[in-house]
Amino acid sequence: MSATPFIFILLIIVGGLCCGYLLRRGELLGDKASQHISLIVLVVSYPSVAFLSIWPSTLQSRFALLPCIQVLSFVIIIAVSLFVSRLHKLSKTDRGAFFLACAISNFGYTMGGLVCYFFYGSDGLALSQIYVFLWNPAVVLLIFPLANHFNPHSAQKSPGRVIWEGIWNIRSACIFGLVGGIIFSILKIPYPSWIKTYRLLQILIVAGTFMSYAVIGLNLHLGDIRKYIRLYFTQAGVKFVIAPLVALLMVSLFGLKFQDLPAKVVLTQGFMPAGVYSVLLSNILGLNARLASALFVVNTALFLLVVLPILALFTL
Repeated sequence: MSATPFIFILLIIVGGLCCGYLLRRGELLGDKASQHISLIVLVVSYPSVAFLSIWPSTLQSRFALLPCIQVLSFVIIIAVSLFVSRLHKLSKTDRGAFFLACAISNFGYTMGGLVCYFFYGSDGLALSQIYVFLWNPAVVLLIFPLANHFNPHSAQKSPGRVIWEGIWNIRSACIFGLVGGIIFSILKIPYPSWIKTYRLLQILIVAGTFMSYAVIGLNLHLGDIRKYIRLYFTQAGVKFVIAPLVALLMVSLFGLKFQDLPAKVVLTQGFMPAGVYSVLLSNILGLNARLASALFVVNTALFLLVVLPILALFTL
């Protein structure tokens, strides 16, 4: 495979970041626009991509292991993230943002799915969507109550109420796209040819990715980058050392064959940087969103400039 896909990935990501940042600096868009764009991505783009990528794929029973592997890995990384967040002297809201930036990875089509798509084709993207099938429920059940603990304005809410509100929150819309795609695939409902002809899936991926990174750009303050040097090293250790080792452990533990696509997807996803969701949740829950944005940008830059080229050497 040529370098063109990787240049394309960089253009989408850097273009979205720069666009959002310049629009904020020019005072053309602000916090309200950021919230509206986030809503469009979460309610329209995420569910649509999940639905359209899974629908034409041929599902096999062995793929059912993937969501279980992801959740088990997620639990381990959450525990590690809680531990490392206490290694630094941080305020409660800073610790919450740092915890989210370490615990949440960019598994979706805004990075992990996108990389798997370019590495392994549409089947790689479909398996990536299946891999994160239980991610939204896991976030609601595990991340929401923990993140709410760091929220200075939500101390009165019980964990049960936080979980209940999360289940019925519009942010969980992606789960319906996943379920719909699986149902259509199992029932073998014909995939409309015009979706491929007009490249609808590719358009949704590019548009959703661009908008997601534009949201990050709208929250980015470059002056903050230099403030958190020590945190970047700790976060990189979690993302690019511990998480890949956990992925390797899961592949071995569940007996996946390294040469098969499911194992390749799990291992590739194990290297993913901080997730867009860490910034979105920091915004929503009143944590330090500027810290979350700085952590996201630096960790993503490390991935694109160092980790991704290494992955490409071993994959392509």
